[in-house]
Amino acid sequence: MRALALLVSNKQAASAMIAMPNWNPPTPAAPTAEAPAWNGRIFELYTVLGPFLRPSSFPDDPTVGQQYFSAGAQMSRQQLASSIESLQVIFHTLHNTLHVLFKDILKASKDHREAVLSWIASALEKNSARTKMNYDKTAVSSDGFMVNLSTVLLKLCEPFLDPAFAKVDSIDSGYFVASSRMDLSKDTKLAATSDETASGI
Repeated sequence: MRALALLVSNKQAASAMIAMPNWNPPTPAAPTAEAPAWNGRIFELYTVLGPFLRPSSFPDDPTVGQQYFSAGAQMSRQQLASSIESLQVIFHTLHNTLHVLFKDILKASKDHREAVLSWIASALEKNSARTKMNYDKTAVSSDGFMVNLSTVLLKLCEPFLDPAFAKVDSIDSGYFVASSRMDLSKDTKLAATSDETASGI
């Protein structure tokens, strides 16, 4: 992970990454067994950044539990606390490294920023089934992927989330109304009717 973060700090390397065919591949117009629809799980496994956001201590990634808590029933309270603390340090480092990686690509150029924003939009769109009460867990990204991505996005928001709200004016509240990056037309509106949304309010 650190090697990748160091690599993309070079603008040419970052350019090569976003130009790769599996950076953010489009869903096939006519999905087949050889070229299936890109759901959240496939997106996580096969896009360039997907696997780097996968590590977690959730049950859908049993390797962590097996490594740190294989003898959980026999571990003392002190041993459990030590394992938990070790995991917290590891994931804190992971999140910071992912944050640097994303930020470096975003800041490289306008084209790089567009590529990252499109990748994030695709990740969210392909996991839209997660908004349902019941969904097929094999068709969406893992809990670890979503938590790690959410943590990175929150870290990217830190500059304008200061306690004094000094930069709150830099937030465009009408972004999703004017932007076509994500289709929110079918999402439930809390403060507007469908007609008001369609008119641009």
